[in-house]
Order: sequence, then C-alpha cells, then structure tokens
Amino acid sequence: MNVKVSFLLATLLTAPLLASPVNASPTSSYQINKGTSVRQRLAQIRAMMNRGNYTAAKAALKKMMSGNLNSQLARDMYAECETAIEQQQEAIKLEFDEACESESKWELESFIRKYPNSQYTQEAREQLADLVLWQQATTLNTIEAYQRYLSKTSVFAYTQAANTKIKELKEEETRKQMEQDWRLIKDAGDESALSEFMKKYPQTNYLDQIKKRLNILRGIRCYKQGDASSAYSYLSAANEQEPLTGEAATYLKELQAERDYEEIAESNDIDRVKYYLNALSTSSPYYNKACNLYAILLAKQLSSSSVDYDYQLALSYVKDEATRTVVTSYINVAKVQRSTYVHRRKVLDRKQWWRTNLQVGIEGDFETNLSDNIGSDMFYSGGLMIRFGSYQQVVSMTAGAKFRVFMVNPDLGGTNRHGEDERWNVLGYAVGVPVNVRFNVARLSTRSRFFIGGGIEFGVTTIEKEKNKGVMNKSYMAYYPQIGVLSPNFEMTLYWKTYAPAPFSKNITSRGNIYDCKSMIGASMSIFF
Repeated sequence: MNVKVSFLLATLLTAPLLASPVNASPTSSYQINKGTSVRQRLAQIRAMMNRGNYTAAKAALKKMMSGNLNSQLARDMYAECETAIEQQQEAIKLEFDEACESESKWELESFIRKYPNSQYTQEAREQLADLVLWQQATTLNTIEAYQRYLSKTSVFAYTQAANTKIKELKEEETRKQMEQDWRLIKDAGDESALSEFMKKYPQTNYLDQIKKRLNILRGIRCYKQGDASSAYSYLSAANEQEPLTGEAATYLKELQAERDYEEIAESNDIDRVKYYLNALSTSSPYYNKACNLYAILLAKQLSSSSVDYDYQLALSYVKDEATRTVVTSYINVAKVQRSTYVHRRKVLDRKQWWRTNLQVGIEGDFETNLSDNIGSDMFYSGGLMIRFGSYQQVVSMTAGAKFRVFMVNPDLGGTNRHGEDERWNVLGYAVGVPVNVRFNVARLSTRSRFFIGGGIEFGVTTIEKEKNKGVMNKSYMAYYPQIGVLSPNFEMTLYWKTYAPAPFSKNITSRGNIYDCKSMIGASMSIFF
C-alpha cells in the first residue's frame, strides 16, 4: 500500500472506522431517537461521523432534512459526509488496483476480507479466480493448460501472455521436431528429403547448410550425367558458401580447369595464353592442348620480319602432327613474305643508297694567274657534276663535264700578234672532265664539314678562235690540291691547279709565256639537288 493510501486512511478512516464496516446500513448499527431534539440528533450524527460511519450519517442527515429541517449545520455536515465518502471510495479503489497489479492471491483475498461489500469486491473475486486459473496453467506450462485458461477465463487478464506461451511452446515443439528430422537427413544423399525439409521448415537455421548440401548433390549428379555446365554452376555455388572437400572438390577442380581452357581457347590474346600456359602443370590434361594453341598463335604472328628463331620457337610448342602441319603452313607463308621483304628491302636500300650517295648538281669556277709580267689570264667553266658519297661520310668524290672558256688579258696597251690592241682575248673553248676526291677532316656544324682533297681534269679543245688558230693544244691535263666546305646541297672549293701540258701551244703576244698559264689559283661553287 503506497504512501498516498496510508495517508488517506490515517486522516479519514480513524481507528473507529477501521473497526466498523464502511458500507454498513445507516440504521443497522446506529439508531437515533426521534424524540430527541434537533441539536441532540445532530450531535449523535456527528458522533457517527467521528467513528467514520459517513454512509449512515449521510442517510440520517438526509432523513432529517427531508422533514423540512432548515439547518445550515445539517447541510454542512451532509456535504462533509459526501466528501468523506468520495475519499473513502478513492482509497478503496487504490487498494483494489494495487491488489490486482500485485498478481498476488493473498493480496486479493485480503481485499475481499477487508471490503466484503464494496463495489470492487465482486471484480476482486473474479480477478482472484482468473489468477488461480493462470497459476494452474503456468504450473503445468503446456499448450493444453494455456488453452484451458483461455476457454474458462472471464477476465482475460492473461490472454496475451497465454497466446505468447502457446506460440512459444508450439515453436519449441516445431524446433524439436525439426532437430529430430534434421538428424535423420543431414548426412543422407537424398535431394528430395532435403527439399521437403526446406519446404516444411522455411525459417530453419539450417537453410544455408541445406542449400549447400543440395548444390553438392545436384552438382555431383550433373557431373556424372555429363552436364558440365549445370554441375559447375551447382558446385561453384556450394564452394562460395564454404570451400568444398572430397569428391565434390575434385569435380569442381576438373570443371574449373575445363572452363579455364575453353575460355583461353576462344582468346586470341597471345600474352594471356602464355600466362595461362606458364601457370599450368605439365600433368594437366590441357597442357598439350594449351601448347598447341600457343604454337598456332605464335605461328599466326609470323611475318616478313620473322627469322629462324621465331620459326623454331613456334615449332617447339607443337605437340601433335595436326598442329605441326598448321604451324608449318604459317611458317612457309612467313618465309615467302620474308624473302619478298628482303628482296624489296635490298631494292629500297639500294635506292636509298643512291639517293643518299649520288647527287647531281651544277658547278661553276674561275681560275687566274695573277702574274705581274703579263697581266691576268682568266679561265672560266660551268657544267654538270655528280657527287658520290654524302657530306657525312669520310670520303666523297665528284666528277662531271664542264664547258671551259680560256681568256687572256695581256699587258695594258699591248697588242696581240695581229697588231690589234685588245684588252681581253678569248682564245678558245674546251670541254673538261674533272674528277675530285675529298676527305672530311673537321665538323663545322651538324650539316657541314671541312675537307681536303685533290683532283685531276682532262680537257679537249672544242672551239678555237679563227684569229688564234694554232695557239690552243688539242687537249690538256691538270691536277690540283683543294680545300673546301661541303653540306647536303652546297659546296665551295679553293684549289691550286697545275696544267701539264698547258692549254696553249704557243705565245699569243710578244711578251706572252705559255708557262705563265700552267699554274692557276681557282675557286668553284656547286649546288646539288
């Protein structure tokens, strides 16, 4: 009983109240003499109130006031009785609620004994009967006991608890039966039994084990029936749950090896096939197949750039005659391509060599002897030149044909042999064939070299001036050292040329000397294309 109830009882239900029934009849225990005065009668009613018998006091006051008694004291006392009765009822309700909530047989019996005539007494008796029925059910703790409680109870205070217990007991029965059924089939190889178990117990904790076991059994069955695809699907699914062992693991390994080879066999990626082959055991049933596949892929890669090593490498992986025939056919094609390629390469190399080492150009030069005695002789020429060797090579050579003009400038005021005063006199024309050999001795830049060398020139007189008939030799020969600069398309040369014999056979002036024309200094410039 809580503090609030105790306080109410202490203040409202005094010791006399606890000794007398709360709901006793107003006249059963307390009789008021009608012959007494109003004051005496009110005093008697107050005494009843002091003893806590507010119900009887309220009834007496109601009876007095029904006789047209006009007393404020009586009305106040009546209101006091009503308030006290209401507070008593609240206290009783609190005791009733506590007795019910205690779920104690003793508390309910005590309440009934204490308040046999209260408005809650019958309900307390029903609660007591319901509690006794529930305790009997919990003592037996069977589905039938709880069902009996539900069928007999009128209060239904423990309906939810009874239904929960029934559900738990049924689940426990189902679990026990499931465990018993599982022990019978877990190690058996019966697919149908496992499937039926899974349908019967869809929420079983063994669902993953059943699925794995079914996948193993189905995988082994499909493997033995030759259905490799289905077998791999079932066994790989079981292996994902937990690594397989025994027969199933062996079958899965074989199926995986077969699938790996089939995947590789469809690939044209030679590096991938090589990686697969290197990782494959020589005892594998797919080793020779993989070697043949790799050999064919190597053979397919053969081309005009392949050499004997490549041919032998492809043949080294061949494991049967059929593959050897295929590989050999590819090799023969590659050899033909190689032969064609080599021939074309030689042709191209020769062309490239000629393009690099043979250039055609034009060249012009002039020569002079700066003799103080006879003035100046000037020889000019121009023509086509061919250069053998590039500017990058150590040795190069030029040769060509040039048209040369021989001019003589006598002393100023002098006369030629015909007595003519002439400053420049063209004696004749010749065609010369120069041949030069040069050696690169220094690199001036990435595209130019400094060279030294020498050359010879053989010439034939082609035209002789009529008035100078007999002056020109029919032919001449000259040799000369030279230095210069050459680049891919340009050359510039300085040389000292000595004619032997000289181009002239006799003097052209009284002071002329044919030997003065035998040593000439000259310069040439060439452009090559």
